[in-house]
Amino acid sequence: SPRGAMRVLCLHAARQTGEVFRSRIEALEKRLVKEFGAEVVFLDGPVSLERREGESESRSWLPLDARVRSFLDEEVGREPAYDCVVGLSAGAAAALYVARTGRTRAAIAASPPAVGADDSRDDWRDDWRHGEAAKVLLVVGRNDACVSMEESRRAVRSAVGESYEEYAHDKGHALPTGSRDLERYCEFVREALRVSEALEDEIVSLSAIFEGDFSHEGRVFRVALSREGAAAKYSRPLALVA
Repeated sequence: SPRGAMRVLCLHAARQTGEVFRSRIEALEKRLVKEFGAEVVFLDGPVSLERREGESESRSWLPLDARVRSFLDEEVGREPAYDCVVGLSAGAAAALYVARTGRTRAAIAASPPAVGADDSRDDWRDDWRHGEAAKVLLVVGRNDACVSMEESRRAVRSAVGESYEEYAHDKGHALPTGSRDLERYCEFVREALRVSEALEDEIVSLSAIFEGDFSHEGRVFRVALSREGAAAKYSRPLALVA
């Protein structure tokens, strides 16, 4: 929703629900609402896990198979679009999938496991991307006993390559919400949306100039340069990379 209220999708860790995650990052939700006037949506994962004693419901995003990806595609494909996705652990792995598809503009992924990062199956990486990958902030804990910092780095590199930012904290397997943490998240989102909106303005301008001869995919702009000849009309793409 580039010109409307910012929308943020939050994806919980395994053995949680959207409501549990919401209670744990309430400070982040409040900050996003205050800072950006954001609409923050907490989604339940489609994978149902066997309940442990004391659990009312237990959901996850893993395995990140075709069913889960289809579930995510349907959610992020709706209008108005999500501007940012936030995830912890299994939810962070799902957030990286959304980031790779290019259907959001920013992603905050906390302690993602390297699920599929070393997997050669075609369905792990192929046919994901619909546009330029979102800007990613990787959040890692120096004292995380569940997922190491290096494993999380492998996960984000597998999804979006080397172009990502990293924020390290001294806590464990968590998305911390102290004042310093919140300031870093908001700084990242603010900059990611600023760059994205500048790109959108450029797209509008080029569309007006070249009309039907202009198309784009992410940050690659294509203009068909045509010339009428005696035999046939032909065109060649001119790629302009922002």
